[in-house]
Amino acid sequence: MKYTLIVTTKNEENSLQALLESVAKQMILPDEMIFADAGSIDTTRSIIESFDGPFPIQLLSLASTANRSVGRNRAIEASQTEHILITDAGCVLDPRWAKEILNVFEQNKCEVVAGFYASEAQTIFEKCIAPYVLIMPDKLNLDTFLPATRSMGITKNMWSIMGGFDERYRYAEDYTFARKLQALHVSIGVAKDAVVYWRPRPTLQSFTRMIFEHAYGDAVAGNFRGKVCTIYLRYIILFISLLLAFYKIYGRFLFVTLLCLYIAYSIAKNYRYVRHWKAFFYLPILQLSSDDAVMFGTFCGLCTRVAS
Repeated sequence: MKYTLIVTTKNEENSLQALLESVAKQMILPDEMIFADAGSIDTTRSIIESFDGPFPIQLLSLASTANRSVGRNRAIEASQTEHILITDAGCVLDPRWAKEILNVFEQNKCEVVAGFYASEAQTIFEKCIAPYVLIMPDKLNLDTFLPATRSMGITKNMWSIMGGFDERYRYAEDYTFARKLQALHVSIGVAKDAVVYWRPRPTLQSFTRMIFEHAYGDAVAGNFRGKVCTIYLRYIILFISLLLAFYKIYGRFLFVTLLCLYIAYSIAKNYRYVRHWKAFFYLPILQLSSDDAVMFGTFCGLCTRVAS
C-alpha cells in the first residue's frame, strides 16, 4: 500500500534530524514525504533539503503566518498517493509506526486511523508533565480514542469529504477535525501499536503556554470539554471557602482542608507515572498551573468567539 507522509514545520532545527532518521528506519518506507514549512528562519529548510534518505522529499514553502491546518491541507493537495500519514516535527517514530497504521487501513477497511503516542521524557519534570498532555496507556479507551495529527492516517478521499482541516483555527485544530469525524459517524480504526515518541515541554512556562493555547483553541472552535466545567467548579468552591475564611473560623478550616485535599489529589492521580520524590513538588505546581491556563485560555477563547 503506497502512502505519503506529511509534516508541518517552523523553526524545527533541533528536532528534525531525529524525525528524519526515524522515518528512514520505517519497516515500510513512504513513497514520498512532504514538508510544509511556514517561513522557518533557522536551518530547518537546509536540514530537509540535505537529508539523503531512501525516499523522495518535497518541501513546500508557505507564508510565515500559515498555521498547521494550512500546511497540512497544502501538503495533502500536493500528495500523489491515496493514503496519507501525518505526524509532527518534534516526534520520533517507532520503526513499526507506518506498518501498523497501514495494517489497520487494510484490515478494518476504514478511511481514518488513530495512531498512538508516548512520552520521551528526559527529566523528572517532563515525566510529571506527560499525564497532562498525553493519554496514558492505562487510560486508553479504544472505543472513544480520537486521532491526533501527532500520529494519524487518513485517505485523501475522506480528507476531501471533510473539506480538509479548518484553516480558521491555529490551535486544537486536529481535535476540531476529530470531533467533526465523530459527529459524522466516520469509522475510525485504532492502531495502538503505531507509536510516536514526543518530548514534553521542558519548562513550566512552555507547558503553561501549551495548555493555554489548546484551551483557547477549543473555546474558539466551540469544543467544550466536560473537564473544563469541572475545573471552574472546583475553583468556585475554593473561592467560596476562601470568602468564608475571612468571616468564620470553620471557613478557614474548610479552605485549608480543601486546598490540602486538592494538592493530595494532584499527586495521587499521577504519581504512578513518575515514582520519584520530586513529583511531590512538581505535580501540585503543574496541576495549579494547568488549571489557571485552562480557565484563562477558555475565557479568552470565548471572548474571541463572541467577538467574531
